[in-house]
Amino acid sequence: GFTFDHVFGAGAAQAEVFSEVEPVIDSVLRGFNVCILAYGQTGSGKTFTMEGKPNDEALAGINPRALCRLFEAIDERRQLERAGGAAAKADGSWSFDVAVSYLEIYNEKPNDLLAKEGAKKEELKIFASGETGVVVKNLTLVKASSAAEVLGTLQRGAARRSTSATAMNAASSRSHSLVQVHVHGRNSRTGATTTGKLNLVDLAGSERVKKSQVEGQGMKEAQGINKSLSTLGLVLNQLQVFWAAADTTTTLTSTISSSPPSPIHPLRCRRRRSRSTSETRSSPRCSRTRSAARRRPS
Repeated sequence: GFTFDHVFGAGAAQAEVFSEVEPVIDSVLRGFNVCILAYGQTGSGKTFTMEGKPNDEALAGINPRALCRLFEAIDERRQLERAGGAAAKADGSWSFDVAVSYLEIYNEKPNDLLAKEGAKKEELKIFASGETGVVVKNLTLVKASSAAEVLGTLQRGAARRSTSATAMNAASSRSHSLVQVHVHGRNSRTGATTTGKLNLVDLAGSERVKKSQVEGQGMKEAQGINKSLSTLGLVLNQLQVFWAAADTTTTLTSTISSSPPSPIHPLRCRRRRSRSTSETRSSPRCSRTRSAARRRPS
């Protein structure tokens, strides 16, 4: 069986879905690593849930809403410090630097979606660092001072993501995507620092090739997708599998295995049609972490 903290119906608004995960966004400023990920079978609405239509207030997904909330929280902290008077000055003020990366994992190979056009393509290498956790060497990191800057950067990256048509989804994501927002804070008086990361993950959908009817390269893509999803399911449920079994889990190590435990919010998307029941059941089992489920309209 499956256990969820919340189940959203087919008519749930994007704002309603975001309200379930919004409370954890502020913890990034306190140095926590937060992970919000969408998973489920192909065509179930994961990319719409995470990205939506960023420029449409009603249809904007979790990514743009989370980024707006993050910068709102930074502004709110500044305003509180200004209103605090002498006591606040004695405690020192906090400044925050924000930078974003956008990683695609296609056929178990990492791809930099923010790399400059025409620039020499550097090989991405994922490895563990004792000081900073998992590092993706040569991955582009873009600094930003507002949510609008970040969203503009992400839209350019999203246009380069690998997609193709299958019998189950006309615009199927053939890769996992990881938007990672790095937030570094520093206190002006004490010199104390914080480092938090907001991980926004849109996983490629699990699929049965008999139904998706993919062949050749599509078959290879499906095999890579299903392998990494299986590994992620084991990691979330057991927290004792070898991280290097898949790049998807390696890049999330600092969030999933951190101490103290970091907030992980899996959003399970599902199709309502009965013929999709087998894919729903075979999706990664994340029941031991806090989770929510969303149904896609027929």
